[in-house]
Amino acid sequence: MDQAKEGRAHCPPFQPIDRADGFCGRNRFLHLANRLCVGDDTIYHPTERSMHRPKFSDESRWSLLADDGDPFAIAADPAVLGAIRRPTVALSIWTRPPPLSIEPAGLTGFTPIRIETGISTARAALARTFAVSPKRAWHLPLISDVTELAARFAALMDLDDVDIRIERVTGNSCWKFHADYVRARLITTYCGRGTEWAVRDGETLGETRRMEAGDVSIFKGRIWLPDPPVLHRSPPIAQTEEVRLLLVIDPLPKC
Repeated sequence: MDQAKEGRAHCPPFQPIDRADGFCGRNRFLHLANRLCVGDDTIYHPTERSMHRPKFSDESRWSLLADDGDPFAIAADPAVLGAIRRPTVALSIWTRPPPLSIEPAGLTGFTPIRIETGISTARAALARTFAVSPKRAWHLPLISDVTELAARFAALMDLDDVDIRIERVTGNSCWKFHADYVRARLITTYCGRGTEWAVRDGETLGETRRMEAGDVSIFKGRIWLPDPPVLHRSPPIAQTEEVRLLLVIDPLPKC
């Protein structure tokens, strides 16, 4: 059996830095989400599954979570991640509280994890990888959250297999604004500062904005959109003694 398919180990809301309108930070985008959402209708149906993937409702529903004209969509509803399928959207962000509590000291000695796995075997592959490390209270909640996010990403991208990376970050990795050479990439930060991003207009880069720990983002990469209007980077934390725990999920090509 192909080891990659079995799992092979390898190596809250968003915050504008400076904004001068009537709303700022979390409040601005919660205002936007509340203005655009439709009542209490359920958008994500976790009980409907096919090939171990969650079902999402049609475009007309989740598109209400995206503001026309913006190349990004932000809301406190997981269905907003589906807005990445809109031609005009290059970034979707699900704002949520951190799903687990991790103290930076608890990340000491954490070994980077990389697993290529099928969606149906993701949980088992992650459990096997964490089993060789000293047990921590946050391991099981992390495995559950990563497994769910991998399933959501696979459903949106029509994937059978994904590449999962979990890394402890202490420096300025990927500190320049850029777009990745992938079709799309899911990113979330469990501990520490979130990913920073900015909208560009030609060669001009707009204000730098930052996600919070727990927020889930999907960025279009250059394979999907050769010249994406939204770029991102890791927050500069070198020489600050800050620690981040970062999750990245990429598509694996279908055989």
